Amino acid sequence: GYESYEGRTTIAADVARDAGIGTAVAGAGTISDELVLYGAIAPDATRVRTVHARFPGVIRGVSRNVGDTVRSGDALATIESNESLQTYTVAAPIGGTVTARHAAPGEQTDADALFEIADFSSVWAELDVFSRDRARLKTGLSVLVTTDDDTTATGSIDYLAPVGDRASQRVTARVTLDNADMRWTPGRFVEGRVTIGKTPVELVVPLSALQRFRDFEVVFAQLGDVYEVRMLTLGRRDARFVEVLGGLTPGTVYVTDNSYLIKADIEKAGASHDH
Repeated sequence: GYESYEGRTTIAADVARDAGIGTAVAGAGTISDELVLYGAIAPDATRVRTVHARFPGVIRGVSRNVGDTVRSGDALATIESNESLQTYTVAAPIGGTVTARHAAPGEQTDADALFEIADFSSVWAELDVFSRDRARLKTGLSVLVTTDDDTTATGSIDYLAPVGDRASQRVTARVTLDNADMRWTPGRFVEGRVTIGKTPVELVVPLSALQRFRDFEVVFAQLGDVYEVRMLTLGRRDARFVEVLGGLTPGTVYVTDNSYLIKADIEKAGASHDH
């Protein structure tokens, strides 16, 4: 009858392999206790330098602008000393990007910085932590940092502010990120998922294996060339896995990769049986 067809499809092994359908054996795993924080990328303050005039004088030339990349020792400006009337060169103390310039030819130097240079090869993800959550955090905890375009990196909390901002009731947790490829632009908003602990559970499946079928979240069990819907009762979940409380037994082979292809095949088969 119609019932026996519903929620089942047959796909030959070579077809399934060519389609990239991957399987796994259902079993135990862990669910992470996660705290999701929000924040932004900031320059690594230990890698920012201000550049001052060594002797008071008149700025004769400026050779670098905001946004320019410089190497350590590159000339930034020439200054004519008020005392000796000799000109000398102001050089970049570190390699990086010119982030501020307050020097213009013809001006007298004063105590203010002429330039600011930041080395962005390492940056900070500064995450806001509500005061009530601070006790759950400590330095060293692993953090998955993600931007809205799915740039991700894993780091750990290397600094946790001892005192919060009284107005906002928040403290800052900081994660240092390698930025040699310059994909973390200062000012970008980020999400940080902190793993606070892990709970072992008897049965987990990756979230990527789940499909919606009718009104249920399901996976597809594989029995040879046959794939069948398993309607699941789900428990706790984290960013990658979900606990299965019912509908699937440990040891069952089920589809993990490209499970949407099985769903499409079953829905197509179901449609043809309706007529």
